[in-house]
Amino acid sequence: MEIEAGSLDELLRAVYPKLLEAEKVLPEPRQGANRELRGVVLRLSNPRARLSRTMKRGRAFSGIGELAWYLAGSDETAFVARYISAYLKYDVGGRVPSAYGPRLFGAGVDAQIANLVDLLRAHPSTRRAVAQVFDRHDLPASPVEVPCTCSIQFLLREGRLDAVVHMRSNDAYIGLPHDIFAFTMIQELVANALGVDLGAYVHMVSSLHLYERNEEPARGFLGEGKQTQDAMPIMTAGDPWEGVAQFLEMEKSARDGTANIDTWPSGYWTDLALMCAARCSGDAAEILRIRSMMTEPFWELYLTDLAFDLEDPDEVVA
Repeated sequence: MEIEAGSLDELLRAVYPKLLEAEKVLPEPRQGANRELRGVVLRLSNPRARLSRTMKRGRAFSGIGELAWYLAGSDETAFVARYISAYLKYDVGGRVPSAYGPRLFGAGVDAQIANLVDLLRAHPSTRRAVAQVFDRHDLPASPVEVPCTCSIQFLLREGRLDAVVHMRSNDAYIGLPHDIFAFTMIQELVANALGVDLGAYVHMVSSLHLYERNEEPARGFLGEGKQTQDAMPIMTAGDPWEGVAQFLEMEKSARDGTANIDTWPSGYWTDLALMCAARCSGDAAEILRIRSMMTEPFWELYLTDLAFDLEDPDEVVA
């Protein structure tokens, strides 16, 4: 099965009806009964349209916080649990063994994203620009959770960078939107580092499933009807890593409660850090003040919703 769309919301509106019609599979011991599609290919023609604009799925804060966790190369549970409390169930001694950050943004051979950027610079047409997430050591090990993502591959063709992700497993209601957000952001980072345009994003899933508990929320999403295909602002041009470092520094201060957001410069990465500050604030008046500070109006929808509904849905990661 292959589905192509111009935005995340269009992809979800095409996927959910097919899952709701699929037969239920036997209950999975940890998660429960679900409906499953196998061998699914999802193609997003505009990777910047990576965030839902709906009431049901339009929660950008957890995705941005999880992205910061990845970019920092961190596996600390307390870091990501500030944004997604469900990670607490995967905690082992204060860490998440399946964390993607150390596998993608670590040091040496684990600095996979940096290494493949160097490879693409040296050999633009290479087919070897692959970052491995699921590792052979994950098979015999029995941690609470192992990575759902197998690999991320980048293909530079005709001045455009495509990304192809292979997932062994994907929860269509919670995990899929988070994964598409994070991986298309990494795709844009790599494209900017190379000075090339953004191509298509392809998301290949061996087992795409919808848990029984999320069937009604999925129907609620479909009931909202067709949304506009608003895309995120274009990432600041040029080598992005200085901006990433600045974002991570601001995000950490927001999470630690030491941020002085009035001194932060305006711009793309500051907007993302301000979204983290809003999520960590928990104060409606402060969230509305942050809304007035954003460089781009794209984020106003999410901040307004957060200010008037401070309960964040319980997210899971598989």
